[in-house]
Amino acid sequence: MFPSRHFADTFFAPRYFPPVGADPAIPVQTISTTGDARNFFRISGRLCKDPTDLSLAFPHGGTDLGAIRSGVFAFNEISQEIISEELGATPVDYLWQGHRASLSLVLREWDNDALTELFPNLATGASGKALIRGLRYGSTSDTPPGSLLSDRSSAILVSPRDPIHPAVLLYEAMPMLSETSGLQMSIGQDFGVAVVFHPLHNASGKQFAVGLLEDLTL
Repeated sequence: MFPSRHFADTFFAPRYFPPVGADPAIPVQTISTTGDARNFFRISGRLCKDPTDLSLAFPHGGTDLGAIRSGVFAFNEISQEIISEELGATPVDYLWQGHRASLSLVLREWDNDALTELFPNLATGASGKALIRGLRYGSTSDTPPGSLLSDRSSAILVSPRDPIHPAVLLYEAMPMLSETSGLQMSIGQDFGVAVVFHPLHNASGKQFAVGLLEDLTL
């Protein structure tokens, strides 16, 4: 049977072993390092589009796109290896080339504004709710294949529910569905739509910023 958690915590805890010959009756100090538990985060956030004032309450003057889960902001740093042929093609340095960042997350709500942001050919049904349609060939009103996603870009903000948690701001982001995104239909799992936002540089040359809301600027 696998050892208990108490055993694992005890066995793997940092300990100090006295030198050979030392009196075992003399108490010794346990050596350990501890972090600040206030910096251990489980971030819960909401998504909004085109915020105008981060000092305002959510959605910060923008459009509420709903609650999210399973969010990951990937920096995707790019570097180019520099090798030395005289040293047998050994890497001797790297050229930093920037980021190919992306924000992946799952939308938890069937929200009209969020769906309008993501689906190029969306209609409003008689209920007033979003109606997702596939491409209708021959239609002059549908967005045709080959359209640029940058034409639908906007500022995107992941706003944390707790102000001490970091936020993610994409100054200009292209919205798209994850290639494997689907509509979950199960009583055992929450509904969700997997989406990806790819940041561009806006007119001011800004791409993204990660930090506390109070430290971010639009």
